[in-house]
Amino acid sequence: MKKKAKAVTASLIAAAAAVGGVMIHHVRQGASVNENTVYVTKVSEITGTAANEVSRLSGVVQAQSTADFTKADDKTIVSINVQAGQTVHKDDVLFTYDTSEASRNIASTNLDIEQLNSDISALNDQIAELNSQLASATGDDRLNYTTEIQSKQSEIRSDQYDIESKKNDIANYQKEIDSASVKSTVDGTVKAVNPDGGTDTGGNTIPIVSITESGDLKVKGMLDEVSVGTITSGQSVIIRARNDESRTWSGTVSQVDAEPSATASTDGTDTSNQASKYPFYVSLSSSEGLMLGQHVYIEPDVGQTAQKDGIWLDSSYLVTEDGKTYVWVSVNNKLHKTEVTTGKKDEDQGTVQIKDGLSEKDAIAWPDDTCKEGAAAQETAGVGSAS
Repeated sequence: MKKKAKAVTASLIAAAAAVGGVMIHHVRQGASVNENTVYVTKVSEITGTAANEVSRLSGVVQAQSTADFTKADDKTIVSINVQAGQTVHKDDVLFTYDTSEASRNIASTNLDIEQLNSDISALNDQIAELNSQLASATGDDRLNYTTEIQSKQSEIRSDQYDIESKKNDIANYQKEIDSASVKSTVDGTVKAVNPDGGTDTGGNTIPIVSITESGDLKVKGMLDEVSVGTITSGQSVIIRARNDESRTWSGTVSQVDAEPSATASTDGTDTSNQASKYPFYVSLSSSEGLMLGQHVYIEPDVGQTAQKDGIWLDSSYLVTEDGKTYVWVSVNNKLHKTEVTTGKKDEDQGTVQIKDGLSEKDAIAWPDDTCKEGAAAQETAGVGSAS
């Protein structure tokens, strides 16, 4: 589905360039009809191979995610086992809680259970004695013995309930001891250690340990109020190195924040007094060759990195006569119908491969009734490039 969407986008760009060519040609041709001049445009401008043909946004390479480990409010940390910059693996111990109180509670609760078991044993002995006396009792004495036996049986049931409750308490204390060591849930590098924890100026809990997760990097970009609708989740994009624009990476927009960010922009400048900025994030097919913190360009992928041999020209510039294909080329500012050799066709983008007879430096005209052999030709600004 994405491939089809990208092809449609590219087709629209090509169509827009072609329509723009017609409009400029006819407007200027009409303005100088007496001079009988035909306006031509360089092939590089029409095909979009001139510089800056695709809009760009700034981005910065970031870690895929950060795992934060905060302190429980009711616990005390006795040791922190990592430091900033250290490499950690999943299940490595990051810090440990004090469990001395939990251990004391277990010991105390076990004593309570022992006492309750002793009470139950004594009550059972008393019940046995009362049953012995009940066997020989008559009249009101028999009723009194029965009532007393039932009362002591009720005490036993109450003690048994207390024992089960205290066993549950012990299990919870033991869980506290077993979970005293806070372990990493990811492989990565310790980004920061904050032994005191606490909260920041915004009231947010400061993590004791923050870990930058290992793995592929991602790219963060910013959209302003004008460009906010140009990037959408799921869209294919090209990441281009700023210091070497021939180096590119492919990616997909994984998230576009609906709320503006109050943080700094991707170039580190403060945006608090500027227009709203909307962060978006790109997941990369591969991050090989990229560095954490590297500044890059983000471009919508309209096929600009596709490797195609020869020139791919919008088919509407071609004239076919007697089985041959021609284009109107300016030679020494005179229009000449020049034969070209064509190859493959791209039906999605409406372009045809020109294998021979034309170069990107040539200037050509949109074919219409004003195109005649030897007509005066004047080059105009390209319509295939973006401002």
